[in-house]
Amino acid sequence: MAPISRAEALLSLAPHFPTLQEVFRRTEKHYLDYPAVVRLDHSKRTRATNIHDLLVRYARELFEGVPNVFFRRVRGLFLVEIAGMLVRFKKLGKNGRHYSSATRQGDLFYSQQFEQIPLPGIPAATSIVAGYQEDSLEQSMSECKMVCPIGSDALWTIDINNPFNVQENLPVLIPPKPKKTVRAKKLRRNSKADGSI
Repeated sequence: MAPISRAEALLSLAPHFPTLQEVFRRTEKHYLDYPAVVRLDHSKRTRATNIHDLLVRYARELFEGVPNVFFRRVRGLFLVEIAGMLVRFKKLGKNGRHYSSATRQGDLFYSQQFEQIPLPGIPAATSIVAGYQEDSLEQSMSECKMVCPIGSDALWTIDINNPFNVQENLPVLIPPKPKKTVRAKKLRRNSKADGSI
């Protein structure tokens, strides 16, 4: 199944962006309410695990009872099914891409082939990562995005806090530098220098 386009995702997710924004807002507030001394002791892995668990908690709370939104547990993965998309909550790297664990299940999810795992009740759907990037001090969220992964790359991204930004994910066209042409200089024959008459 081919993944849906960014335009289709925007249309399908439009009524859900306020809820997604609230999931990330509450998660960050909850995590930052931990005493600073505790947060400073957290390793990157501990911090990511805590934030992931809070994202799952608030996604369950805030999406509970929303029509056509379903929760799925797939071999340890928590997914929210929204409008033909399976959404997974995850930390993003500095480049805005997901971190990938080297498992067959993860590879199939990120390569848009998740339907190859025979799981009853899990529809063929576009895999989406709803993720966050940390600030430079790694203490709070700097950006929250929806990313449609294709392997380790992204087909498209949507800024959760500003989803209808028309400049988001547009290709940056940088004109190529003109190639320098190197030409051999013509040798001028100097009759006195080369001894010719």
